[in-house]
Formats: sequence, structure tokens, C-alpha cells
Amino acid sequence: MKALVSVLLGVLLAVAPPALAQHAVAPPGLSGPSAGPIAGASENVETVGFVRIAVEDVPATAQWLTDEMGFTLWQIGERASGEQSVMVMLPSGQSVEFFSRRPFYERLEMKGARTVSLSLYVRDIAAAMMALAATGVPTTDIVPLHAGGETTYPKMFDLLFVRSFQFPLWNFSFAQRDAEGIEKVRADYPQYDDRKWQEHGNGADGLAEVWFGVRDLEASERSLAELALIARTQEQGPGERVYALDGMVLRLVSPDHPERGEEIARRIEAGGEGAFHIVFRSDAGTAASGARAIPGSELLLEVR
Repeated sequence: MKALVSVLLGVLLAVAPPALAQHAVAPPGLSGPSAGPIAGASENVETVGFVRIAVEDVPATAQWLTDEMGFTLWQIGERASGEQSVMVMLPSGQSVEFFSRRPFYERLEMKGARTVSLSLYVRDIAAAMMALAATGVPTTDIVPLHAGGETTYPKMFDLLFVRSFQFPLWNFSFAQRDAEGIEKVRADYPQYDDRKWQEHGNGADGLAEVWFGVRDLEASERSLAELALIARTQEQGPGERVYALDGMVLRLVSPDHPERGEEIARRIEAGGEGAFHIVFRSDAGTAASGARAIPGSELLLEVR
């Protein structure tokens, strides 16, 4: 289990260190979110797969997630690096990790908790890499991830990380699931079977919404276009853009939003742009009432 923790969480969910990042080169002619560089690139993106949240106090957050929010947690504990971590695993194959700000995010400005990265599931990770290359966004090589970090075990994921200062707070990465490999791991390597942590008292079975606060909607749309998440807008109104993904939505909201504008402006002033509201969907009707902030923070979690 230690090997899986070290590789699956340390590699799969970690963002590229800022010191290794490069500046993205804006492609000529990319004038808006509909100007995708490769036909069909947006259809390659399935949904948000992983969310990574830094918190000041992992044990206290874990207690709150269990007692107050009704989650069953994968209690990962402390790694050799000193980082602590717990994870919410969902039947949808998505997950949300809560990890300690120290030692990797010492310089991160935050109050209590902050979302630091998202990973997008894609159908074809090689096509995603080509789409990113066409827009000038630098990436790592495609990294295979095997159960327990052992190459003799089945492969579970292929990973691709963005290296760019242009996305310092969002830190998108990409993952392609190996369905056959995951099923083989579940059957033959029960110590790595993720299903044992997927049943929650609140009925949560997947992610429903992720809300981002942004200063400039048009600039943010262009950034998402460069990440090959070309606009598939389900709806849009003043101060809001909604991207429809499989089973969920990604919302960009600005200070111009008629209902949450003041809140967004305050959040951006205090801690910059980034995800501030994560909604889990529930299949049991036992969801917690309303959005609730992680203790000591303003980062909202909701099960509905």
C-alpha cells in the first residue's frame, strides 16, 4: 500500500514544480475559445478526474469530512516527504485529495484550504498531447502509472502534465484510464482495489460541479482553449461561462456575476483566482444541507 500511495498520489495528482515550469507560447490565430487547433479536441476531454486541495490541518479536515460531511476516507497518512494526505474516492472513478500544505506548498498564499490542481480524464492521451503541442503549451512526456509503481503490475493510467506559468493556480493535468488494467488490478491485487473506499454515508457517487473564480472571462476561455478544453458552453450569462463535461459542469465566474459577484471579487482579492466551490452529486438523497466551508477556510464543499 505504501508504494501505491507514493506513486498514485505523489505522481498522479501532484502538479509540476513551479521551478520546472516554462512559459507557454500563445499560438498565432487563436482568437477565442472556439478556435480549437485540432478538430475534435474538445470531444477528447471526458470530465474532471481528480481534484487536489491543500489544507493547513489534515487530521482536523479528515475528522470534519467524516463526522460532518459523511465521507468515507482513504486514510493515507504521512509520506516519507512529510506530506500528509487523505482522499475521497468516488464510484464514478473521480477523487478529491486533501493534503498538507507543507512541505511542497509553503509559499502558497491561503487561508485554511485551497484548490491547487485538477486532472482531466481524456479518451486519447496522445491526441491530447498533440492538441496541446499545436497550441504551444509545454507538457511532460506521457507517463505510465502501474499499480504500486511496479512495472510488472498492470498499468492503470497514462498521465500528462502541463508545464506553464500561464496556469499557475489551476495546474491542469491529463489522465487516460486503462480500463482493462484497472479491472485486472481489482481482481488480482486486492491491496490496490479502490472500490473499498467508494461507499459514503452521504451517498456521494461523483463530482457534479466545480466553480472557478476568475478576473477575466474572455482571457480564461482562451486559456482553456489552449488546454484543448474548447468551449462547449451549456449556458452562459453575465459573469459566467459553463463547460458541459460528462456528468458534470465546470463553471467560470467573474466579479460581474449577478449573484456571486461580490463574493468572487473578495475571494480573488484575498487569494487570487482558482476553484472555490466543489459540488458532489449524491444518489441516496442523504446529502448534507447546503454548501459548507472547510473549517478555517472559505473553500466550499457541497453534497446534493
